[in-house]
Amino acid sequence: MQDEMRHIVTATEEGMTFLAVLEANNHVVEGTVHPEFGMFVTSIDGESAPQGYSWSFKIDGEFTPLGVSSQLVEAGQVLSCKVIAHGDFPQER
Repeated sequence: MQDEMRHIVTATEEGMTFLAVLEANNHVVEGTVHPEFGMFVTSIDGESAPQGYSWSFKIDGEFTPLGVSSQLVEAGQVLSCKVIAHGDFPQER
């Protein structure tokens, strides 16, 4: 796995979800939708996360507290995505 963040975009409008911003920037996002938790992303632009890894999402360098289909963004925020090992996700406090 590469260490750098990928699929970096800058939000240009208020009130869009992280997912909507990715799609507005012509990224193809695939996944499954859970009725309570929203979208679980399985691939972006055809790149899938291997077993033991998942897509992670950051806004201005910080992990998002919500999923991509729920997380609202503000204009000017920098959004990034990266495949990381499950053990590398921040733990809830």
